[in-house]
Amino acid sequence: SFSIGDLVSSYGALLTRYDVNNVLFGVPGTTASQAIGITKSDGAGIVSFYGDGDTQFYGGVGIGTVPSASAHLHVYSTNDVAVYIDSATNSPNLMFCKAGAYKFFWGIERNTPVYGLAANDFFLYNAYTSSVNLNVKYTTGYVGIGIASPTERLHVAGNGIFTGSLMVYSS
Repeated sequence: SFSIGDLVSSYGALLTRYDVNNVLFGVPGTTASQAIGITKSDGAGIVSFYGDGDTQFYGGVGIGTVPSASAHLHVYSTNDVAVYIDSATNSPNLMFCKAGAYKFFWGIERNTPVYGLAANDFFLYNAYTSSVNLNVKYTTGYVGIGIASPTERLHVAGNGIFTGSLMVYSS
């Protein structure tokens, strides 16, 4: 069933209230503080689409599925699953934060290098030590651990500990 309710005030704007099976859809007045909001009838938010392009979800997000109870983002497909992180002008990064501050991130070095790597190198940056821990060279595929410019397929700067066997072959 669909019924149109009264005007309600939210975020300083008049919102038209549409009630569909206990879910409220808000259409904004003239302010940009909230473009569209969807809430449950108990006032709990589901999603808000803001005028500046930001979107806020309350609870989990499921893409191709319902949200998983153990994750805030759950992507599912019967085909290959891909998540695209793209940046037109800077480095695309996947940041890992704790209490709002980033601690580690995976990224691709900018065309004008910031982290001491070559443009387009893939890396893991450690904000605790302000250094690149792992680097994959874009041009060669060489992997560096603790070094910005690996010269072999695996180049480790520093000591290593192996708890199992280490086999060395030569051609």
